[in-house]
Amino acid sequence: MDQVGEHWLTPFPGHHPDLGSKIGRCMDREGALATDLDFSRKHLDHFYHIRCKFHVKDDDTWNTDEKGFAIGLEEAGTMICGASHQNPSFIQDGSRDSVTIVEAISGGVQVLPPLVIFEANAHLMGHHTNIEIEEKEEAFFATSPKGYTNTEITFQWFQEVFEPRTRPAKGINQHRILVLDGHSTDC
Repeated sequence: MDQVGEHWLTPFPGHHPDLGSKIGRCMDREGALATDLDFSRKHLDHFYHIRCKFHVKDDDTWNTDEKGFAIGLEEAGTMICGASHQNPSFIQDGSRDSVTIVEAISGGVQVLPPLVIFEANAHLMGHHTNIEIEEKEEAFFATSPKGYTNTEITFQWFQEVFEPRTRPAKGINQHRILVLDGHSTDC
């Protein structure tokens, strides 16, 4: 009987054409559930039932999500350097400040101005005056100690941005749906 040697894995896929190797990636719980066909089907059936029951149009069906960014965190990249450099590296200043962008879009492809949340305890007046924004476009700014959204910021965004900008015309009794993923409150 042959012994399994140190390099047994190298020829293994060649001897088993029905197998392959892929690079795996870490997935959070919500992402894993989204790949579960039965879970997704139940969720979408429930969503469709609510939309039909309340006669919610595409323009009144909204999705919001946030994306966080670490400032000062370099990604790996290609460097051109002398051939003698074995493992070139980037030097970072160690800063890990966070910025979060909150966006919302409707099924009718309407887009609300983004909310930009900076890691800070206070917002300085005029701090963002040099940001280039297209004419007729706008953005909203907030701060939080960690640069993430929280209950207070979410509620303020809902009251001051989402609700007034998606409100049906006066006299129209129309429902809206706002879809959030993985949202929880800290109160």
